[in-house]
Amino acid sequence: MLAGDFGPARAEAEPPSADDFGRALWVSTRQNGIVQTWAPRWTMFSRGNVKEKARLLGFPRTGATGGEDGGDDVWAVDLYAGIGYFVFCYVSLGMRVLCWEINGWSVEGLRRGARANGWTVRVVRPHELDLPPADLLAGREQIVVFLESNEGALSRLGKWQAMGLVRHVEHVNCGLLPTSEPSWRPAWEVTGPSPRSWLHLHENVGVKDIESRRRSIQQSVADWARSEGQGRSATVDHVELVKTFAPGVWHCVFDVHIAARK
Repeated sequence: MLAGDFGPARAEAEPPSADDFGRALWVSTRQNGIVQTWAPRWTMFSRGNVKEKARLLGFPRTGATGGEDGGDDVWAVDLYAGIGYFVFCYVSLGMRVLCWEINGWSVEGLRRGARANGWTVRVVRPHELDLPPADLLAGREQIVVFLESNEGALSRLGKWQAMGLVRHVEHVNCGLLPTSEPSWRPAWEVTGPSPRSWLHLHENVGVKDIESRRRSIQQSVADWARSEGQGRSATVDHVELVKTFAPGVWHCVFDVHIAARK
């Protein structure tokens, strides 16, 4: 049992203000050597994701190797960033990360966690969303998080890529449960200019249905590759069973490996 002051039960503003954040209780933990921070009155922490975080940390390291404009940097995109569960794994692997999150409390937890780990972070707040696209990346922060719906992510990424920026997206994380399927086709499309990419597609699936779901996802990505006519190939390379969500239901991650034409 926990007892004590968790901060005010109501925020004074929406989205929450710096004053609201200052009055809240914030807690931190460390998993896989990475600090994560959240406000327990306002957001949750899923300790069951520790296994998936460790798995992501096992992917090959890369590096942000671009010039001042970041055109040759290696990027990850997280379309459901939360408090940075998986965002921080990609930064640890040497990538810059673009991420989207609609919960202001989660974004503040992500910001605090990033700073606790020694990483640079920019939060793009509602009044900054209409800034010129290049200006949003000009600070070369390791993490840029947009406090908005990910419905605008594909458009933003398309504008950067047309400018020669964010051309190499190595990983796209789609981490919403019970399903992140509405984000899968946009995730595919943002990897178009990349020489290789991984999509990490999260979904709750009945244990008896996992193989059939893998086959249906394989069919979808094969159809997308064929219809775009760019010679890319895509394979559901692995299905990770992260944790049980309910009796007979698994939180699955379907890893899709995308390779450009050789």
